[in-house]
Amino acid sequence: MAVNIWFFAYPAPLVDGGREIPIGSVADASTAFLVTLLFEGKAYMVFAFLFGLSFTWQWASAERAGESVVAWSLRRFLVLAVLGVIHGLLLFVGDILLAYAVLGALLLGLRRLSTRAALLLAALLYLVTVVLMAGAAGAEMLHEPSGGGADGSGRAGGLGGMGSDSEDGGLAGYLAAQWRDYPAVAASVLFGQGPLVLAGFLIGLVVGRSGILPRILAREVPMTRLLGLMTVGLGLGLGLSAAAAMRQLMSADSDVGVSGGADPLVTTLILAAGPLQATGYVLAGLLLLRAATAAPVVRAVAPAGRMSLTNYLTQSLVLALVFSRVGLDLGGGFGSALPAWVVGLLALMLWSGQVVFSLLWMRVFSTGPVEGLVRAVTYRRRPAWR
Repeated sequence: MAVNIWFFAYPAPLVDGGREIPIGSVADASTAFLVTLLFEGKAYMVFAFLFGLSFTWQWASAERAGESVVAWSLRRFLVLAVLGVIHGLLLFVGDILLAYAVLGALLLGLRRLSTRAALLLAALLYLVTVVLMAGAAGAEMLHEPSGGGADGSGRAGGLGGMGSDSEDGGLAGYLAAQWRDYPAVAASVLFGQGPLVLAGFLIGLVVGRSGILPRILAREVPMTRLLGLMTVGLGLGLGLSAAAAMRQLMSADSDVGVSGGADPLVTTLILAAGPLQATGYVLAGLLLLRAATAAPVVRAVAPAGRMSLTNYLTQSLVLALVFSRVGLDLGGGFGSALPAWVVGLLALMLWSGQVVFSLLWMRVFSTGPVEGLVRAVTYRRRPAWR
């Protein structure tokens, strides 16, 4: 949500220009800097790792229950794909669920890869993605007359579903714009983020099969080793992310502000940083789980993680109602919209609200509402709600 909210608040074409954040104050600049430094290109890599990790456990559970792993997985991917298309057409054209379903089916075919082969493929996907984007950045810099960054040329079209350029400001115009933009954006997400997402799946697959996580949580792996790996991942990732954030701010102008996708060099730095920084985040989370003093915090936020799919879809629903023309229309236009720091505060408030809601929900039910639907289709039986 820390990244997606900007597409709702400041409508911009996901295919051409990426997100945009207007800079009108030091608080706005600080917000834009922190979004790139801490979240952009990292959050989806953490989720990709967790997705691959979870499937190793679920596949093992299906085999113990005598279920066909292939049939079980395909039913799960089918329901994710359907949810993704509905989400993309009605709420947020930048939906990731359809890509997860497609790439998950590919992971299913790769699940018997050896550890060495899986790691090599993940590394290859990472390197090819970064090298290709770096080549694009180099080519643009060679042909760039003034040495500037993003020119904002992609923002005029607007992200249709957010109410930026719909001739009809009502529901009909909203849906028409969503349906117009979704196919192109869905392809962009699949082929743009897809290689790194698949790499994250493969790393999760390897880690899940290795059984290393229970050993880490049981304190069988020395803390010094974990701290060393975490420091390297965070150090390299934060360095690259800081460089990307600084270039964004230096190339910002009064018409466009900070653009998250128009500058290939920025995109290269973000893509390069994502897996490294995500590794540091995962290791930091594991160290937090090992710390007895952090147990109250873990208990408070764990229900939100167990309801991550419900929360993901609910975020889009709330943000669409807040920022689009079918709701409060607070994203009514670049320059007339809310200051960036206010949008950042809204993201924090929405996340906090979801943590509280998830905590209360899981005190009554054993699974989230959307998670229950997915389980029902996957296991072909009614879910146990309590």
